[in-house]
This record gives sequence, C-alpha cells and structure tokens, in this order.
Amino acid sequence: MEEDGQEDWSREEKVAKLAQRLMSLKRRECYVKLPDMVGKYEVPFVEDYLLNPETVLEFEKAVQKNAIPQHEADQILKEAEARFLARGKDYESKGKSRPTKKRTLSSQQ
Repeated sequence: MEEDGQEDWSREEKVAKLAQRLMSLKRRECYVKLPDMVGKYEVPFVEDYLLNPETVLEFEKAVQKNAIPQHEADQILKEAEARFLARGKDYESKGKSRPTKKRTLSSQQ
C-alpha cells in the first residue's frame, strides 16, 4: 500500500524485509546504528585467536569424558519421541486437546 509517496508495510513485511537484508550480508559485513544514521560497515580482517593447543586438548577430553556415544544418544532420542507421541495419542483418544499439568504439593495449596 502506498500513501503520499511512502510505502506502508505491515509488521510481518517489515520483519521479512529486515531479515532478508541481514541474511544477505557478506562475511565481515554488518550494520552500524548511530544516533543519526544506520550504515553498512565492512569489518577489517581479524586473524583467528590461537588458543593454547594443550588447553584445547584438555577441554576436548573433558567434554568427551561425559559424552555418550552417538548411537546411544540416537536411541534415547527415539525412545523419548515415541513416549511423547504416545502421550499425545492417549490424550487425543480421550478427547482432550492437550495434556494438563500434574499437580504438585505446592500448587495444591
């Protein structure tokens, strides 16, 4: 819609246009907002920060120590999804639109 030479966009259209502008930025480009203007800025090249390789290795070992294997994680997710879908079908078969919260002692007071 256009009024007096100005385009009047809905909120959704404005958000979509802004998202498109942000998604089209190239590497090292950004928008800078100053009090009186907004402008595109190209960030100068910054070299990667070199971490101490020993520290990185210690971190990776610590993360892996508590990790479960991929196949176990996949199985856990499949079982959780099956339980979730079964609960949904159970509520659906009872004519309920969605599950209700279980009451706890604190909510019964």
